[in-house]
Amino acid sequence: MLVSQLSIAILIIVKNSYHLTDSLEIKQVSFEDSAAQSGTDNVDSRDAKIFESSENGDVCFVYSTEAKHGDDSTSFADWKIWQTCGVFEDSLTNTLLAGDKTSSSTDHTFADTSGDGGKVCYIEDLAGSGKASMHLLSTLTNDVVALTNSSASDGKRNSRRCDVSRDGSTVVFESDDDTLVPTTPSQLDGQEHVFITHDEGSSFHRAVPNEYWNAEKENESTWGVVSGDGTNVAFHAKIPYPGASSIAWETYLTRESDSAISKITSLSGKECNRTLMHSLLVDMWGMDNLTKENLATEAKLGNGQTQCSSFAAMGVLPDGAGTIGVKDNAASISDDARFVTFMAGFKEATLKGTYEQESVVSVRNLFLYDTKLGITWAVTHEGPYEEKKVENFCCPYASSSYKRESCSTKNQYRLGCCWQRPCGHPVVTNRISGDGTSIVYAGDRFPDPAYVNYDWEITHYYIPTGSVTIITNTTNKDYDDFYPSISRKGDVMAWTSDFDYATDSSITSNNQIFAAKLVMGCSRRTTASNYISSPDVETCCEWDGSVNALGSQKKVQISFMGDPAEMKSHIAFYSGTASEDEIFCTTYAEQVRTDVACSLAVPKELVTVCDDLDCHSWSKDSIHVKLNIMSSNEYGSATSLSDALKDLYEDTNSILWRSYLTKTMKPSSLIISPKKTKKTKKNKPPTTKATKKTKRTKSPTTKKTKNTKAKKKTKRT
Repeated sequence: MLVSQLSIAILIIVKNSYHLTDSLEIKQVSFEDSAAQSGTDNVDSRDAKIFESSENGDVCFVYSTEAKHGDDSTSFADWKIWQTCGVFEDSLTNTLLAGDKTSSSTDHTFADTSGDGGKVCYIEDLAGSGKASMHLLSTLTNDVVALTNSSASDGKRNSRRCDVSRDGSTVVFESDDDTLVPTTPSQLDGQEHVFITHDEGSSFHRAVPNEYWNAEKENESTWGVVSGDGTNVAFHAKIPYPGASSIAWETYLTRESDSAISKITSLSGKECNRTLMHSLLVDMWGMDNLTKENLATEAKLGNGQTQCSSFAAMGVLPDGAGTIGVKDNAASISDDARFVTFMAGFKEATLKGTYEQESVVSVRNLFLYDTKLGITWAVTHEGPYEEKKVENFCCPYASSSYKRESCSTKNQYRLGCCWQRPCGHPVVTNRISGDGTSIVYAGDRFPDPAYVNYDWEITHYYIPTGSVTIITNTTNKDYDDFYPSISRKGDVMAWTSDFDYATDSSITSNNQIFAAKLVMGCSRRTTASNYISSPDVETCCEWDGSVNALGSQKKVQISFMGDPAEMKSHIAFYSGTASEDEIFCTTYAEQVRTDVACSLAVPKELVTVCDDLDCHSWSKDSIHVKLNIMSSNEYGSATSLSDALKDLYEDTNSILWRSYLTKTMKPSSLIISPKKTKKTKKNKPPTTKATKKTKRTKSPTTKKTKNTKAKKKTKRT
């Protein structure tokens, strides 16, 4: 069986602490194809996408490869689209989806697939012509639709970078074809834009509405990705949108119901400023010293990005380096369009955990945007500035001329020495799972000195609790793992690799696809439907069916950090209506409920939001959410559960302080309602007690007492 595998240790990172968990199995998806060895060219494979082939969790991979897999009607010299299934079941099957059978040397590359594999889009690139057209394959019927036709323009109008919605209804791609959406004036030749089709090419519309489009070369959009049902598309663009940067590209979200767009990044004013950098260098070194080293003017700094990155690492630039924008690589969007991930060298996080360290942004980092709550979180973290931290990561791999013994005075003044200039890449590519629970990304894990500069490795991030799982770790900059993709449930990842995990050898000249499958589940409740005794990734517990809560309950109130007004202003398509504010309120409270139930490892039925939730009273750092904790025969009384919540609250290392929103709780703000005091016999005066006792014996005293009470009652009326 041609299935290669290697067991390696997984490393989980939780609040900067590390521990090892069970071994992870990495399996090979693509193979070089031994029949190609008669030629001089190595056989490459790359850029895999994943779809579920069954309800049992079996997955298949669609990817580009030069391999033939025994199909002699194709050539090793051509790129083809293959589908491989049965990787984790040890029953490999390979299916050719698109390949040149005419000996015309046509390449088929960069495919994407719907959630069931029924629709596959890819690029058809005619040999030697530069004519790249977008095609859509229906795998059940083998019908192929040419969404665009570059040959019609003699190669002047090309297409690239497609994405298919999980339900197969929508395809987005990038093209400079000015015939797709006729406009006046017409789209410029070479002006790239993201186009959307819901009817397999019968009609198209541009992601950028006409009101923000004009026929200028700089006005473009790129890297379109679509939500699972095709209702939203995320993309990058440089357009005249209100509040957008005039220098850097921004990330936008479309709403297909009305073709409206909403900007989800805030890069304007944070861009690298060479004039400011030179001024800061003058303050640091003095003009005389800079003049001696031929640095008297800002023009001597090049584009100033070295200094922007260095000063950002020092914490001098509160908005980050402002050097690497979103344009280079795609964003990613969850199926329900609640979450969008993007990458930038700008400080974009709008909120952090209460006990989370302040983190500088000196290089490209990964961010997670919540379209419903208007929050942007930092997924990767550089932490606070430490010169030694930069030196330990960057200097071992730097040229000798930039190390302490030999770095010139001029380079020191320019902040270009290895201990001054951040060199790392926390993220280079990423993808979010369809269910919005997991992110996979590639990067060199800067600034952790345990890893290697320029060595791309694969990392898994679990959004509900912020846990990080290390998937690969070659510690060799020649052995990159890159272009990761992830399954809908977030448990399977695939990537292109320079390293053969089966033979522990280099495949830098013949990259192949490898995949890993995480065991994700809850170990904290044996009754959970996703119970796993030792999961690779500890998840929130889940239950099939409903759980009946008993009548007794405890009311708890938790207060949170954050500014509701700021959050609402960043919600996608927010216009300030009362109904939008109500949705924000209920979404926020429901998320807190989810976090608390997850932390307690109980069904959500045992945690409810109180009816007297008052969102209008919320203000900055004073967000109050009231919950009812319910009793259950199986999971304990309301008192025991609220006591458990208190214990989690008092332990700042607990899962409660790592969960999505509860990590922003205010210290010393948990209020648990006291027990209701019942009117009992012992609270009444002794004479009353004695009287009642006497009453049962029908003594004369009883009648006297009864008459007295009657008189008192009459008096009150």
